Amino acid sequence: MKAKENLLRAIRHDGPSWVPNRMEAVRMLDPPVCERPSAAGLAAFGVRWSYEQGAEGGTFPAHEGHTIRDLERWREQIAIPDVDALDWGPTVAAAAGIDRDELLVCAFVEMGLFERSYLLLGMEEALMAYAAQPELMAGLLGAIADYKIKLIERFGEAVGLDMVWYGDDWGTQSNLFMPPETWRRIIKPHTKRIYDCIKRCGALVNQHSCGRIESIFPDMVEMGADMWNPCQPC
Repeated sequence: MKAKENLLRAIRHDGPSWVPNRMEAVRMLDPPVCERPSAAGLAAFGVRWSYEQGAEGGTFPAHEGHTIRDLERWREQIAIPDVDALDWGPTVAAAAGIDRDELLVCAFVEMGLFERSYLLLGMEEALMAYAAQPELMAGLLGAIADYKIKLIERFGEAVGLDMVWYGDDWGTQSNLFMPPETWRRIIKPHTKRIYDCIKRCGALVNQHSCGRIESIFPDMVEMGADMWNPCQPC
């Protein structure tokens, strides 16, 4: 049995021949947009990043590097990347070199709704806003989700996707960053829209989230997640 088929059987709970490494038969492709730069400077959405020599991960959101200073005026302060202006040529060329009999083609779509919200607002301001201004946060996340959906749709049209690695870190070492009810009210509906888009593209939902998020596992299953990959033990 090929590694690709074995991985698919594991995902489907269909009797794999061995326990697969979750990415052993997967080739990741990046979209032509930079949401996390490898060096200091501005990334997509206009967020400023800094660089710390020798630090794990390399780049980090710069102190005061966010763009939304007044949540009530977020529409005036957000710069959403123009998906129509992206050059998909290099991505298409990279996909052309993948043996699809052996490998699943996976889109790398990071900086999900929660992560993007705290990058735009700053972590402290974002967490306070989820509690105190949920309607405004829902509107902001809706706009970000619209962008993610369009990006995934174009990705699928360009190369044909088998899987989408969708990253959004929802947890700390001990629990979610917010009460589960808040996550369900604000983050879940727009994440479900992203999942639905992935499914329409004929791809598997590979949800990445760091942290201890067991409290929302039933929600992820209900929404249609096919896989969950964590980062660290909690």
